[in-house]
Amino acid sequence: MLALDKMAIARWTPRDNAPPRMVALLPQAESIDDEGIQVDPPGFHVIPLPYSDDIRNLDFPEHPKGF
Repeated sequence: MLALDKMAIARWTPRDNAPPRMVALLPQAESIDDEGIQVDPPGFHVIPLPYSDDIRNLDFPEHPKGF
């Protein structure tokens, strides 16, 4: 996935009897420092995606009160 520059969308259940969540799986490359020691392992970052009702529009005032 890293070589193709892609990410995956998956269904994740964190534990028994928990509702499933939609997550994005973002691949991570292995990074090695100058001495040949592994700094970051290869793998995936699991990023929980918000539900549709979690996304909302916020109305910000033009000028905050008191200024």
